[in-house]
Amino acid sequence: MDFFEPRTAADSFDGIGFEYDRERLAHLGELAGTIIHEVSQPLGVVISSADAALRWLDRETPNIACAVRSIQRIRVTVGRCGRTIAELRQLSANILTDLTEQSLNAIVDEALALSEPQIALAEIATNISFDPDRPVTKANRDLLLQVMLNIIQNAIDSLLHVTDRQRTLSIRTFTSSNSVVLEIEDNGVGLPDGPTDIFDPLYTTKRDGMGLGLALCRRVMVAHGGAIQVRRNADLGATLVVTLPRV
Repeated sequence: MDFFEPRTAADSFDGIGFEYDRERLAHLGELAGTIIHEVSQPLGVVISSADAALRWLDRETPNIACAVRSIQRIRVTVGRCGRTIAELRQLSANILTDLTEQSLNAIVDEALALSEPQIALAEIATNISFDPDRPVTKANRDLLLQVMLNIIQNAIDSLLHVTDRQRTLSIRTFTSSNSVVLEIEDNGVGLPDGPTDIFDPLYTTKRDGMGLGLALCRRVMVAHGGAIQVRRNADLGATLVVTLPRV
């Protein structure tokens, strides 16, 4: 049934039908919010790249090569943004495609490379330990990369509040039984006191946050047959644990 397919009066007032409609509308709202969340950052890249291209062209002697590189960055970013939206739509319909064998180490390494400017700006020391056996899982690469970027960004945001100690981010991959595991540990501000589920849609501790990043991460993990959890560290900060089926 489509979201806007007419329903009978009996369906509308049926308790089960009402709960079903409410669940579908909740998923639709979450999908819309998630698309906004995931598109905001690429739009920022597009704007900055377009401004850079204009500056290169507006010089007394235009630098065509640099302007072309900025335009090419726009094209790549828009292409990835389009793929992300298409994959989120598939995810909302529980239809996950383009599952191929992927190296967990390689995807995490790419996410770290993309996050390097923010890590350096925040003066965060990193400790990286990749499983030498190169654990492999079956996944949609773009969606899994987006999950890694979201998790790393959340760790960075937590560490930005730290001023009395060296900010550290530790990342480990390893295999456990039939699973590949990623642990991302920080010594940031940690989890809020009391019972909370940071993976709930709309839950956020950030002033400008939408509370959709980690909710999306959990949905992607579940769709891949995996899981994502968080635990408080014994001393400072928190650790996010991602588990995926091992190929």
